Amino acid sequence: MEEDEEPTLEIGQSAQLQVGQQLMVVPAIGQPGVLVTYAGRAEVQLADLGLIQYVLNLAPRSARAPDRGMVLDGQGRLVGIIVPDRQAGAPPGHVFAVPAEQARPFLERMGACAPSPRPFLLRR
Repeated sequence: MEEDEEPTLEIGQSAQLQVGQQLMVVPAIGQPGVLVTYAGRAEVQLADLGLIQYVLNLAPRSARAPDRGMVLDGQGRLVGIIVPDRQAGAPPGHVFAVPAEQARPFLERMGACAPSPRPFLLRR
């Protein structure tokens, strides 16, 4: 990495996650991660669009569910983003996360990343 470059995360493929797979939620850079177990997909209504989102089951169950953060797979690739205002309806011990493949348009609208020159393609 060049001195003037910002660190980046590789986007993983959320569709390849297996139920029971261990993932890490990092609430913010520099904060400790929270270990979660992938519990499958749930369809949750977002902005009047039926988007498929992850349901992440925390491990251990006694830990407080994170309300925001990056979801990383075992290789440190971004596979999801927990959206704080989209947790309504999540069962106790579960959190919802937008799959990384779907998150880029949200980040572009928030100004968190530059628009993709070809929005139909994801960088891998």
